[in-house]
Amino acid sequence: MRFASRAWQPILLTVLLSVFCLQTGAQHSPAAPMKSVPPMFTHTLPDLDGHHLLVDFFELNYAPGQSTPPHTHPCPIIAHIAEGAMRIQIQGQPPHVYKAVDTFYEAPHGVHLVAQNVSSKDPARVLLFVVCDNTGPIALPVKPAAQ
Repeated sequence: MRFASRAWQPILLTVLLSVFCLQTGAQHSPAAPMKSVPPMFTHTLPDLDGHHLLVDFFELNYAPGQSTPPHTHPCPIIAHIAEGAMRIQIQGQPPHVYKAVDTFYEAPHGVHLVAQNVSSKDPARVLLFVVCDNTGPIALPVKPAAQ
């Protein structure tokens, strides 16, 4: 069927979808019970001001060998390595290499000494969930300790 004007197409599509949904809904059997799915990662958060909570989601892309300078986060961070591998070191802890599908927690105000893509040829992609009770910056530079 061809209409002289395209203005009718959205209306026709809406009507057809509505009829289809009504027909399939009438034939649909009751929903199966939901299966219990275990969480991929769980960590207790520190006390936060529950009146001002904000969750941000970031994607960080690291070129081969790329690293970030020492920094700290004022809020808790949950990081997920989506691709590649990252060497991470928090002050007072040994360095650790996290690989694709690894997830880890960073407490607020921990000094992030090392965050580096360990590969010299492949990129790394990190997904960050930041749970914060303020609207300031999520990363603050830290001066390296004097040797």
